[in-house]
Amino acid sequence: MTAPVLAVDDLHVAFRTRRGPARVVNGLSFELHAGRTLAVVGESGSGKSVSSLALLGLLPGTADVRGSAVFDGAELIGRSEEELRKVRGAGIGMVFQDPMTSLNPVLTIERQIGEALRAHEKVSDDGVRSRAAELLTEVGIPDAKARLRAYPHQLSGGMRQRVMIAIALAGNPRVLIADEATTALDVTVQAQILELIERLQHEHGMGVVWITHDLGVVAGIADHVVVMYAGRCVEEGAVDELFGRPAHPYTRGLLGALPVVDDPRPARERDELVTMPGLPPDPADLPPGCAFHPRCPVRADARCATEPPPLLSVPGSAAEHRAATFYAGEVAGR
Repeated sequence: MTAPVLAVDDLHVAFRTRRGPARVVNGLSFELHAGRTLAVVGESGSGKSVSSLALLGLLPGTADVRGSAVFDGAELIGRSEEELRKVRGAGIGMVFQDPMTSLNPVLTIERQIGEALRAHEKVSDDGVRSRAAELLTEVGIPDAKARLRAYPHQLSGGMRQRVMIAIALAGNPRVLIADEATTALDVTVQAQILELIERLQHEHGMGVVWITHDLGVVAGIADHVVVMYAGRCVEEGAVDELFGRPAHPYTRGLLGALPVVDDPRPARERDELVTMPGLPPDPADLPPGCAFHPRCPVRADARCATEPPPLLSVPGSAAEHRAATFYAGEVAGR
């Protein structure tokens, strides 16, 4: 296989607080290849968005970042602001969570796309207008030239998300990070956005990092999945392998919470959805062992309370299927 376009190794992010360091990302590693989709999933607060912001140097000054993130052969961690500006947009594009708050409400769509275009090349006003209209057309917005004069509040939620995608594509990036790009959209618009990004990925050959808590979305778009909990990868693998043979109790809990819409049994006879009691741990006060241990339904190994399980290959699975649990062998034997 060719070299990855983005390789993250042992990424750590901690925020300085009055209570001490809040360790939000703890040793995250993954690889992304051109034309492939990596899904990063987990509950809110698991460190998904912070890890992506750390790659582009978009965290506040209270953040301490260490580890390695190699994009297109060059290290990102520790680079200057001026150097990172050349990567943002032109190398790595990002679609942020909420387009209503990410877009500037007092600037027209043309002005905002134009800002992204001018950040990486010299272009005339007519050139900006022409290219912005092309981008809006590419992401499926009708009557693109008229929409350039619109303000964000004049567009629907789905159209605002398409504008965000157009801005992310303005610099022809090799990697697109989509952070909860379909959250708060109805299912019809969500399907359209998923189809749009998949089409653009094939046309441009981009690698895509899809950050989400929606495993239903992941099943349809991802090649590889990283499951995060308390800032750490607790399981990863090819999407079919991970969905078919989940090894970590947290992954099994996430999958068990999904309703099975095509279950032929009457509603009263269907299995109850899995619930996980409690909340994710405070990043400023992480437990000494497995971070999931206080919520884990298994808790059959005394090491879980004192020793973080290493991320190892799941017995009987493909080598790329790994889980940070002492129960992986028991799962494989079922």
